[in-house]
Amino acid sequence: MIRNLFSLFFKVVFGLLFGIIRFISNRLIGSVFGAIFGLLLGKKHLHIQLFTARR
Repeated sequence: MIRNLFSLFFKVVFGLLFGIIRFISNRLIGSVFGAIFGLLLGKKHLHIQLFTARR
């Protein structure tokens, strides 16, 4: 009984940790790609800035 509770607790904690890490890494990767595409597409730079700022 106690062992099952511990395993459930660890699953929940690790799920939350992985979710937070994935969310942060997705945000960082998105901003980096936005900056790279902004530099590559000079004309659309303003459009991309507005798009990323709106998000």
